[in-house]
Amino acid sequence: MNNKRYFAVSMALLVICMAVAFISAYNAIRTLSYSQANTAKIQAWIINPEKVKAMDIPVNVYYKAESIQGQCIEGWIHNNLTTPGLNNWLRHRLFNSSFTAGPACYIAIGTGTDDADPTNNEDLVNQIDCKQATEWIPGSGQFGLNATFTFTSSYTIKEAGVKTGSSGYLVFYVNDLNLSVDNSWTLTLCWIITISEA
Repeated sequence: MNNKRYFAVSMALLVICMAVAFISAYNAIRTLSYSQANTAKIQAWIINPEKVKAMDIPVNVYYKAESIQGQCIEGWIHNNLTTPGLNNWLRHRLFNSSFTAGPACYIAIGTGTDDADPTNNEDLVNQIDCKQATEWIPGSGQFGLNATFTFTSSYTIKEAGVKTGSSGYLVFYVNDLNLSVDNSWTLTLCWIITISEA
């Protein structure tokens, strides 16, 4: 009787262990598959932006940092329309016929840390580079900007923005990049701005 009871308990424990292992493996595979799928989307978007008409993730700033040794850091975040960009540039650009500031077609990067309110910035805290972006149309009501930066020193890139020039208006801003890059690394930023009906 004791042997049968011991056998039954052992079998029950074995079944439980197998079930737990199966669930863990399933979740791991599912997470990996999701990550790989989204990574493939980002890579395709960066390499062939004209072929990707819509993204199914609620973010609009895509980054990819690469070293010549093949190291890669990539991901996506959401940007912020700054209050100065709205009040000092956007409304005048739309309605003021005497407004002379140009389009917001530059992407800037920096190493500064702001006051944790990304909407009140008039400029990057510590801008290290700014360049005119490549413009493209991702889809209806959207406008895309791409820019690639190459580094000759080590930096921790913490902020980026869309501006009207190197010292122009800061219209869109992100303050949570935190990307460590070294000499000869490149950083590609891809920005999609969407205009939607209220």
